[in-house]
Amino acid sequence: MLQVEAFIVDEANQDYCSVGGVLFTKDMAELVAYPYGKTQIEYTVPDGVKRIGEYAFSKIDNIYKINFPESLESIGGYAFYGIYSIRRIDVPAGVTVTIAENNLVTVKGPKGELAQSIDPSIIVNIEDGKIVG
Repeated sequence: MLQVEAFIVDEANQDYCSVGGVLFTKDMAELVAYPYGKTQIEYTVPDGVKRIGEYAFSKIDNIYKINFPESLESIGGYAFYGIYSIRRIDVPAGVTVTIAENNLVTVKGPKGELAQSIDPSIIVNIEDGKIVG
């Protein structure tokens, strides 16, 4: 499998840019893709990012913690599909997370609600306002 360590985008590109090897829309409103081969174990999404794109962190198997900015409004479908290494996600203020039977995780925020069942083999808990696994 291709192990892309960083996305490099020409500064003249009118649609995309790269910050620290991570791919964003030019206006930095959306994190489009996190490189599969990046070896960083903790990542902080930059302030101002409003959306995590579909499949943005899909199958990244070496990241343990993701910090989201207060500006985050939405997370695309399957953004974290196939991530089994993640141990903690810091949730921004104004967002509530509940975990029901069968690992049904519901996230409610100012822009709406998202509910997703998580693989039962993954243990999901909330500790001190953080999602931990």
